[in-house]
Amino acid sequence: MNYIEEIVDNGKNILEEYLEMKNKIDGVNRPKIFEIDKTKTIDDISNNVEKVALYLSLLLELVPMKDDLILIGKDLIDEGKIELGIGDSISQKTIEYLKEKRNLK
Repeated sequence: MNYIEEIVDNGKNILEEYLEMKNKIDGVNRPKIFEIDKTKTIDDISNNVEKVALYLSLLLELVPMKDDLILIGKDLIDEGKIELGIGDSISQKTIEYLKEKRNLK
């Protein structure tokens, strides 16, 4: 398990514990994360927990993409194709360059 997977798993575990605690406090039977059970209560809390869990899961895909964008951006800087100013994001500059090259703006 890599670092990002550990963070995502820990985050999901925290969300599950929160949901269990909230269920006990409120006396509500909400579904577990990503569980489909029509007999359980779907409310704002369960919806919000589900959204946060989904966003955490997206990190598994997005962090490696950002790492790749940084590597590509470093090459583009070395080739003189992009420049970074103070506060600029290398990932964002790389995306802007690629979009411009593909006429995607």
